[in-house]
Amino acid sequence: MGGLHCDKPIRQIARKGRPPCQGRIRTEILPTMSRLMQFLSIKPGESRMASLTIGVMLFTSMGAALGGTGIETLFFTRFGVDYLPYMFVGLGITSMIMSFGVTALLSRVPKRILYIAIPLFVSGILVLARFALLTRLAWLYPVLWLGKEALNILIAIIVWGVAGAVCDTRQAKRLFPLFNASCILGQVIGGFVTGLLVLFIGIENLLLVWAGTLILAFSLSRTLLAQVQITPTLGKKSRRRQPTLLREMQRGFHYVRTSTLMTWIAFSTIFFSILYFSLSLPFSRAAAQQYLSEDALASFLGLFNGVSTAMAFLVSLFLANKLFARFGIMACILALPVVYLLGFSGLILKPVFTFIVIFRFMQILWLSGVGNPAWQAMFSVVPPEKRDQVRAFISGVPEQAGTFMAGGILIIGEQTLTPRQLYFIGLIAAVCCLYIIHRARRGYNTALIDALHAGHPHFFYSEEQPFGGFHQDAAAVETALTGLRDPDPIVRRAAAEILGHLSLPDSTNALVDGLSDVDSQVRAACLNALSRSKATPALLDIAASLSDPEADVRFEAVSALSTLSASSRGLTRYLAPLLDDPDARVSTRAAVSLLMADPEHERAKAHLRQTAAFGDVDARLHAINAMGEWRDSQAFDFLCAELYDLSESAAIRSAAARSLVSVNPSRARAHLFEVLDDKNLAVTNALAHLLGQMGTSAHESLLAALFEKGKEDGTLTALAYMSTPPVKPILAFARAEVSRAVEYNALMRGVQASSGNEAMRLLADALQKQSDVHGMRALRAIGLLGERGAMNTTIENLQTSDASQRANVIEALESISARWRDVIHPLMKLWEGEHIQSSPIDWERLLTDDNEWIRECAAFARNHGELNMDTPAVLSLMDRILFLKGVPLFASLSPADLKQVASIATEETFQDGDVIAYEGEQGDAMFVIISGEVRVCLMKDGHEVEVARRSSGEYVGELSIINREPRIATLIAAGDVRTLCIDQKSFEGLIRERPDVSLVVIRVLSKRLKEAIEQKTN
Repeated sequence: MGGLHCDKPIRQIARKGRPPCQGRIRTEILPTMSRLMQFLSIKPGESRMASLTIGVMLFTSMGAALGGTGIETLFFTRFGVDYLPYMFVGLGITSMIMSFGVTALLSRVPKRILYIAIPLFVSGILVLARFALLTRLAWLYPVLWLGKEALNILIAIIVWGVAGAVCDTRQAKRLFPLFNASCILGQVIGGFVTGLLVLFIGIENLLLVWAGTLILAFSLSRTLLAQVQITPTLGKKSRRRQPTLLREMQRGFHYVRTSTLMTWIAFSTIFFSILYFSLSLPFSRAAAQQYLSEDALASFLGLFNGVSTAMAFLVSLFLANKLFARFGIMACILALPVVYLLGFSGLILKPVFTFIVIFRFMQILWLSGVGNPAWQAMFSVVPPEKRDQVRAFISGVPEQAGTFMAGGILIIGEQTLTPRQLYFIGLIAAVCCLYIIHRARRGYNTALIDALHAGHPHFFYSEEQPFGGFHQDAAAVETALTGLRDPDPIVRRAAAEILGHLSLPDSTNALVDGLSDVDSQVRAACLNALSRSKATPALLDIAASLSDPEADVRFEAVSALSTLSASSRGLTRYLAPLLDDPDARVSTRAAVSLLMADPEHERAKAHLRQTAAFGDVDARLHAINAMGEWRDSQAFDFLCAELYDLSESAAIRSAAARSLVSVNPSRARAHLFEVLDDKNLAVTNALAHLLGQMGTSAHESLLAALFEKGKEDGTLTALAYMSTPPVKPILAFARAEVSRAVEYNALMRGVQASSGNEAMRLLADALQKQSDVHGMRALRAIGLLGERGAMNTTIENLQTSDASQRANVIEALESISARWRDVIHPLMKLWEGEHIQSSPIDWERLLTDDNEWIRECAAFARNHGELNMDTPAVLSLMDRILFLKGVPLFASLSPADLKQVASIATEETFQDGDVIAYEGEQGDAMFVIISGEVRVCLMKDGHEVEVARRSSGEYVGELSIINREPRIATLIAAGDVRTLCIDQKSFEGLIRERPDVSLVVIRVLSKRLKEAIEQKTN
């Protein structure tokens, strides 16, 4: 690469306007930054958001560590460690009040205000507290101690709320461990610099440092949230309030009561709280006695907290998962009461300061580094919909009860017992806790087995996460291995899937045994698991499955061999015969595998190309996908032809588009843009998804396509897959669409104001629909600049027919798009139904509209009177549309959708007594009655019985084209009958291409099906 060199002339360097080595420096720095971002799991476009969020986490945790150490030191030295038991009681009550108070606050105050204002509010409190300390009032110190805990709870909820607001669900799973690591780093830094700061500014001023870090956090939060719209999630059916914390706890209690595991866990939580505070008191007292000066005590506490937190983080990062995989998470939780057991035993024998410090260090090390990750992973066996409720109950009731009890025990013990006797109480609590966790361990194993039998494999593994996180559990692995021998094939399949995700070399033998399972799906699952596990020793066993009688098993065997020995030319001997496999999925998979190993394998090339051109639909689909996977550059023109062929199915054309991108993304882009205005929604969505995945390279072209007629919807969909686009072109497009929406609405009101017939009403509906289309496009565009999820939900809810729900959505829309209110304000006026004076019909404007459907409706309305079913002999397309609009089955369809239905319908006439369809025959068409009557008859006891009679505007035979079953009744013409006939193939094609039609039709047909069943029963 020809970068800038340091020996270039000075004038050339000056002309370039940058230092001589800048090019080289950039080429060195950029790859390093890219590798760092990849290591931190930060994807392109996320660096700014991630950096700001990391800053918020870092500063808040660092300030809390500094301020917390300062407040504890002041309490110990100026108020007295002996009052700590009373503080523990107060802490339990305060924590409960804070939980309810913060929940109520979040439900009543806009989150944006809270997320930005709370850090400023807390920093103000800390500044006031610093000045209050000048008075030396004794009651300030216990208030500060309790306030410190309350403020930490509040700040934690706020900072994680900010993180949740700027991250979507997938980003949260990937980035939250990184944010948590930032919190830990802040605590470590705060602990290490405490002594130095105390030396220079004094203990009391640590509160001001804490306030300063919160002000920095406020600044970063404000920047973070500047481009984010935070709104409550809109309900699709109702606006039911979110359950209160109390209600969540009640639901959690009901689950805990019925779960053996969670019952024991609830009891253990009480004892863990007692044990934690039973050690906290003697450690605090010993530290205060050892370091008599405030500065020395603060320095020791800061250093101790920094070292213990750092070591706990390292343990969680490098050791915890190895312990989980070797011993299991419940064994790691069981080790915590063992730590307490050994520690209190040591204190009974030798209660010296050094041993207390070591005991406290081991407690924090195991609790934070191993115990907490294992504790959170244990909740994975709780169903996801119950998990938050169970956690709310466990942390809100047993944990706070344990804190309250610990305070009470220590208060009584301090007055009546010696320190050694209190250590005996701690020892007894550790034994009780050890027994309870032992029982919970059995319950956990039972829960794992139940989860396996219920078909929930995700309980057994988790996605890979940066900075530690739970990966494997020895008990879960053992349960999965045992599950491979379960008599139920569903359990065996789930067990194989689990072992595949865990990728354990030790599971190879068990999976190889599964290849001889009587159930073909189990055999296929074992092959997939062997492939995931990189089980190369099992290659010969996998190869033996190539002759399996089931196609699914052969396919997985080919895939596994390709994965485990992709570059081996020895594959040819095994896979070449499978090119003749009767199942296209297997043969095309074999062809791809052969070409991956040998790009010049002519027979595999020929097989793919011949199948793609001449096979049946499914075979062609597999072959076209295979061409993309192999990146067959010679097939590029063929794939283009498939994409442009409007007679092809949506699946074939979408597959061709995907393969074009795989073969040559840069060449494919122009072709994708060319057909972005396709009328088939499935094709358009596929193209949009592919363009969106191209990232910033397609940004400029997409913004240009946004203003091309017919490509607007596809372009908006593509942009939705990308990062936030430039504001200026998006706003220009939104304003143009709002203007079009207002224009069509004015035209619609002019049509409505005239004394109209059916044709005029059709024109008004078409204009209203067109106005809505432009309005929705404007909202979609605005949504790209802010809260996309909330805007999409709003757009969906705006299409409801419920007036109250629509009003609620419009109200919420104002807060979602507050920054762009001036752009969408005209839409709000339209949708709120404000009275706007109508103008006369502008026929010239309507007849020259750039929308063909509007022009057709206008021409038809201007020259047409009321629809007469008796004349003419054959209905025109527009007559059919008007007629279908009055049929209940199609009444809810838009005019454009009605046109599609009318275009596939053909007229058929029957004379009196003609049998239109026979009961029991295979139905292949439905009939909409234009004029006349049709008798619906059933055979009962050998006699024909009329059970219903259908007339003009009704329909018959509709059930058979949905369920593909024999007709349930005979249809006979009662007099001369004219019908519109819709055959099954055309109807199914319409539903595939226009999903909105299917939803409307299915609702009506479901109601008719229920009526038919009741009639048949009676």
